[in-house]
This record gives sequence, structure tokens and C-alpha cells, in this order.
Amino acid sequence: MKRLLIPFAAAGLFASCVQTETIAPEVSEVQKDVRFNAVVAKKTSRAIITGTEYDKNAPSFGTYAFYNPSPTEMLPGYERYITNEEISHHDDGTTHFWAPKDPAISYKWPESGSLTFYSYSPYNFQEVFEDASGAPHAANTVPLNPEPPRIGQHGFIFRDYNVNDHQETDLMVADIVYGKTANEQLGGHTGVPTLFRHKLALFGGVVIATSEDYDGNWDGTDIGSAKPGNLRFKIKRVSVKNIPVVGTFTSEGITGVSPIEKKAESWVLATGDAAKTADYEWYENAEGIEFGFAAAKQLHIYTMKENLSGYKVVMPTNTHPYILAIPQEFTNTDASIEITYTIETLIEDDQQNKSWSTPSEYTRTVLLSNIHANHAYKGWGMNKLIRYKFLFSTEEIRWAPEIADGWVMEDFNVDL
Repeated sequence: MKRLLIPFAAAGLFASCVQTETIAPEVSEVQKDVRFNAVVAKKTSRAIITGTEYDKNAPSFGTYAFYNPSPTEMLPGYERYITNEEISHHDDGTTHFWAPKDPAISYKWPESGSLTFYSYSPYNFQEVFEDASGAPHAANTVPLNPEPPRIGQHGFIFRDYNVNDHQETDLMVADIVYGKTANEQLGGHTGVPTLFRHKLALFGGVVIATSEDYDGNWDGTDIGSAKPGNLRFKIKRVSVKNIPVVGTFTSEGITGVSPIEKKAESWVLATGDAAKTADYEWYENAEGIEFGFAAAKQLHIYTMKENLSGYKVVMPTNTHPYILAIPQEFTNTDASIEITYTIETLIEDDQQNKSWSTPSEYTRTVLLSNIHANHAYKGWGMNKLIRYKFLFSTEEIRWAPEIADGWVMEDFNVDL
């Protein structure tokens, strides 16, 4: 896999007005160390980060802090206080806490003024990959940002991020934390409240079902319980195709001084030579996997196995049991889901011997633009776990009886 450089670019550092003097932060050695209380906003997946707690075994994250001489207002003239520090979990035998990965590094809270924090996760790519020269890099050794990211009022910028090259990197950005003067107690932890939000979308599964009971009372094993004309469905392949995988993310920033206004965050798909798409085999079974009978009326091919009584639940055969994706609308793409399946019909010969017909194979392609056409957001949004339910139906054979012309009167004259 080629290395993808993802420099963080800035739309501009915090603008400073002309001042007669520069107010530098005063640090008190008796003040407590700056520590972090990292959590994840809502459970979304079983991808890299799960649940709502930034687990102690989770990857380290990067953080910035800016000093503000006012403890209550956002004033111009910010001073850089912490620059892209790697924050990881520590256990000193008594307490668990998040602090700089290097134990020799510590930051003290200013005696006056306040700090504003920007954080992102993970600090490093999580998977092994190769750079442009072909040199291998082990997991967690190459910064997500090969150059120190520069941030300003527009927050972080991830340029030309290729999500297909980094399917094990759960990209998150924390809400901006401003006006802090000390560690806070939250949820049993003490530190800067650092609330991460997933910035990618996650494709997590499909459900495949039949619109009605086509199998009679067949239990899926005993052909004797089935009746001629019953149908048997098998799924052979589910593919996710033509998904754009390169985009630029601009994180939430702030503007104004008091009151503070938040700038919107967004993903913009790459165009021209930078644009790329990818295909994914979500599920493949050469023999086909049956569904639609009494013991498994629905087939769930899920990232997250659920307790679904009476349904057949299988894990995807994708390289990863999920697809991390660039959040996007599908109005101008050929992105689709392709399903290959077979249908067999139970037939009976003159001696009433039952057998399934030779499978007829079909492939159906459904454009994602059609699926999302009637939704407010016409695609995959940030922090969304995407699942689709596909309903198979066949037209029932019915009869339309009529009598042709009714009785036709014929009179015969006979001479006696």
C-alpha cells in the first residue's frame, strides 16, 4: 500500500490585532498538570473505536492548546501553548490518566488566563503500509500528520484523505474546548473534557429478506415438507461498488470573540486526477447461502452480530468487517450495491419425486442515489452507521378466468 501524505493545512492562524504589549502566560509550578478526559460521542460501530469511552488501549491522540489572557472571553492575540503533543494512557499504579506519551513531558495550567484545546485521533496511522519508495512502516509509527498540523480559526484540514488506504484508521476530531483553567471531573476521570466524534461514515451491513413466504412450510432441511412451486433463494455475493474514497475534511472552527460562533465542518470529494473510487466485496459464498425459509426468513450480513431469534446472521467476508467511507452525497456518482443471487423452484415428476430445479442466477444493481433520493441528506453522513434492507419479491402466479363469448346459439331446422 502506498503511503498517503495527509498534511494538515491552515486557512490562517488566529488573527491578532495590533497591541502595545504581548501578554505571556504565567505558569505556576504548584498548579496541576494538564491532563485529558477522553470520551467518544455515542456508540456507532465495532470499528476501531467502540462504545462511548476512549478505552485505555485505544490509540494515542494529538492535541493543541492556545493561551488566552482572558479566562472568560475569546480575545485576539492567541499564544501557542501546546503544539501537536501525543497524548496516551498512563497508569502510575494508583490512578489512570491521559497525559503526554513521553513521561518526561508535562504541561502546567496557567496561573491566569485560559486555554483552548483542539484534538484529533489517532495520532498515527493504525495499519502497516508502504511509502512512495516502497519502504514498509509498522503500525503506529508514522504520524497521521507527517508534518505538524497547523490550526487556526478553521480548525484542522485533512487534505486528499484516501480512506480506502486506511481502513483501520478511525478518524475522529474532538469538539473544541475553550476557556478552560483547570482539570475537570467527569465520569470518574479527571482532565480536559475531550469529546471525540467520528468524522467518517461506516457501512456496517445489509439485511436480505423476501416480501412474503415463498417456501410453504419447508424448514430448510426436509424437502418432503416443501411443495411443488415453492422457491428457494440463495445469496452468492454482495458488492459495494464505485464508492469515491478521496476527500478533504475541514473541521469545525471558531470565529468572533464574544459571543463565539462555530464554523461548519465538511467533506469535499476530490475531483480530477485526485479522485479515486473503490469496490468492496462485502459478502461472497460460491455455493450460496439460503434464506427465506421458516428458520431464517431474513439473512443479516452484519458488522455487529445481534441477538436475532429466527433470523440467519452471518459476518461479512470483507477484508475488514466494515467499510470506513468518506461522508458524501450520491447525487453525482455511480456508487451502487450489487447483489448476485439464485432462485430454485421445487418441481415434481410423474412419480411425485421432488427436486429443486437448476438454479437460475441473477445480478441486481441498485444505485445509492436512488436509495437516498427521498432523504434529507442524500448519502452517508459523518458518524453514521449505514445498513440497508433489501426485499426480494416475485410475482405470484394468478388466474384471470373469463368465458369466451358465452354460449353461442345454433338453430337447426329439420323437415319431417
